[in-house]
Amino acid sequence: MDDLRDNPRLSLDELRLLVARAKSGDSNAFARLYGQYLTPLYRYVLFRVRRREDAEDLTQTLFLKAFESLECYRDTGVPFSAWLYTIARNLIIDYFKKKKPVRLEDQEVLCENLIEPMYTAERDAVGGEERHLLARALSGLSEIEQTVVIMRSIDERSYEEIAITVGKSEEAVRAIKHRALVRMQKVAQKYK
Repeated sequence: MDDLRDNPRLSLDELRLLVARAKSGDSNAFARLYGQYLTPLYRYVLFRVRRREDAEDLTQTLFLKAFESLECYRDTGVPFSAWLYTIARNLIIDYFKKKKPVRLEDQEVLCENLIEPMYTAERDAVGGEERHLLARALSGLSEIEQTVVIMRSIDERSYEEIAITVGKSEEAVRAIKHRALVRMQKVAQKYK
């Protein structure tokens, strides 16, 4: 079988067909869905929890939950990825209820963890200081602001998909992203 990670984005029709096949028990179809969403969902979880081991565990749990509850997914026009991001977001909320968040003193570990899921071009373009600054700026945002910034700016998800995931309107998501980026810019200017 071909490598499942970093597949080019599938069309909406291809995704719907894969979801339907996976719901009917086709394990290869679920494997393709897994390959389609593994990298962006892992990156999202990692940016939120900031520990590689926890992100790996949560991502594994995410796909297990998705597989187990796939029968419950209904194609109502909501993107399948929004359903997956909602599962991820709920797992992260549960994670933080059970654990103390990573403190800013752990910046070295945080910056190390942020490097791995980034694309090669981004990794080459963003030096160590910039990664450190990005991590600091992101950590100063609220949970919903982090979710919006990561999904939109890093994972390039649509406003519609993000709105469904966070339970807000598209206009609210745009406003949240704008405010978050302004706050991140202030942090960046403060440390330059």
